[in-house]
Amino acid sequence: MLLIFIVIVVSAGIIAHKNATKPEPLIGIESVAPNETVLVKCKNADCGVEYEIGQKEYFKTLQESIDPLKMGTPGIICNKCGQEEVYRAIKCTKCGKTFFYGESEGFVDKCTECGFSPMEQLRN
Repeated sequence: MLLIFIVIVVSAGIIAHKNATKPEPLIGIESVAPNETVLVKCKNADCGVEYEIGQKEYFKTLQESIDPLKMGTPGIICNKCGQEEVYRAIKCTKCGKTFFYGESEGFVDKCTECGFSPMEQLRN
């Protein structure tokens, strides 16, 4: 009986050790592929530049600048004008207009110019 108890305790210890030393699965920012990009656009009226940046870099920058006391997504610093006015953007696949992510009511990818939304198309 004592031998069975010892075998069970040792087995449980080995299993616990193996599970404790397993690397955590990648979730969140670290799971983003290094070659993934996101389109961004500057809201500064004198600038308006749009460009792509690494998606991982974009989310890390947002994570570092989020203020829990403020509502909404913070802007990131523009590469051209230096203002903290750069936000995620989408280029409409139908009319080509660039607009800010979530700017329209309804779907976050709904174009502010022509009203086209790839997400809405998929749901219909």
